[in-house]
Amino acid sequence: MQKILAYCCLVIIGITVVGTIVAFTVNPHRLSERNTAAVPVLLPSRPQDPIPAPLQNQETFTLLGKLRTGTNDNPSIPLVVEPWFYYDSTDVSFYQELQQKSRKIRTVITDFFTGFTKAELQNMGEQKVKEQIKGAINQVLVLGAIDAVYFNDYTFFD
Repeated sequence: MQKILAYCCLVIIGITVVGTIVAFTVNPHRLSERNTAAVPVLLPSRPQDPIPAPLQNQETFTLLGKLRTGTNDNPSIPLVVEPWFYYDSTDVSFYQELQQKSRKIRTVITDFFTGFTKAELQNMGEQKVKEQIKGAINQVLVLGAIDAVYFNDYTFFD
């Protein structure tokens, strides 16, 4: 009986090892392509921001990622926004400040949206929303300022 149990365990371990080897050797590029390929999503309700040509010594700051928050409606309407902006790539101190204050900047942005209803945000218009967010971010920053905020995504889910 113990020999049968030991044989079954060896078969299970063998199948696991072979399956793992096959998974890592069969077309390994499929996994990396799936993880690195960016699929742009264009929403019909909102035109995509034009991508301005970067000025000399400018880089994009995209470390904020997609932010999920809600509006001040009752019940709250979920909202996803993906902000980014340019910064001077030669100013290492400013970049370090942006990295260190990323969490605070995320909070500033999500707090901004929770302070308004969906109707108020829509009446305000996307450009004014971006201007107000830019001002709120610049109040947090000490070593520099950003010139404009752009959205890769700005979607209400109701």
